[in-house]
Amino acid sequence: MKKLNPLIKQADLYLQYREINRLYKQQKPKHKDQFFENNRAELTLYQAAERFLQANLDGKTLNTKAWKKEAAELTAEKDKLYQDYTGLKEGVRQMGVVRQSVEHILDNTEKMEQPQQRRHDMER
Repeated sequence: MKKLNPLIKQADLYLQYREINRLYKQQKPKHKDQFFENNRAELTLYQAAERFLQANLDGKTLNTKAWKKEAAELTAEKDKLYQDYTGLKEGVRQMGVVRQSVEHILDNTEKMEQPQQRRHDMER
């Protein structure tokens, strides 16, 4: 997920601003600077996304649909595992309460038996 989400985000930016970059490259040299200034934010985002994808794709092609599907599957699996975890955590908490109750009962039983044993020992 940590690697997949940035890939998806940068791929979306790349695809979103690809047309503006194509138009920038088609500009005549005397209009290129003005076009770049008018579209600086979009072109900068495109260039950053392009550099990120080149560095992280390792020659693979853009496949945002598959990445989004994989991210959704991983998120669903994470949510299911988290639900299992919270259920187990609650079970452990309840077992702790039961353990404390049993220990308390055993301590009380031992305390009740000690005076009876003393009386029994004194009677002998």
